[in-house]
Amino acid sequence: MVGDVTSPCWRRFFWGCLTTADVNVYEVKTKLDFAVGQYNLGTSYTYVSAVQTVLKAQKQVHKGVKYYFDVKLAATNCLKTSLKPVCSVPANAKVVTCHFQVWDQALVPRCVQLSQSTCS
Repeated sequence: MVGDVTSPCWRRFFWGCLTTADVNVYEVKTKLDFAVGQYNLGTSYTYVSAVQTVLKAQKQVHKGVKYYFDVKLAATNCLKTSLKPVCSVPANAKVVTCHFQVWDQALVPRCVQLSQSTCS
């Protein structure tokens, strides 16, 4: 359990332990953006989905960094074919809850993978 000083994971940077990830930090935000981008590419839905709420963000250092995100995604008013930089979320937007795992192998150039994606 993280936070329990009797546990080996009580140290913030202990290898293999899950720690809370701040989505305002550039590296974390880019991994979440990557996951959402892959989600949008992989769905047949006509509109772009965007993060409405981050429920949980965690990371784990092991052979790179693995990021775990639980988020609510909402459909925007932007078609996937449009190039609008800013999209708004309508009041009646379709919302899904998703779990993403993104693996960043920092020692391998440009090796970021969406290793798990489930939405309901």
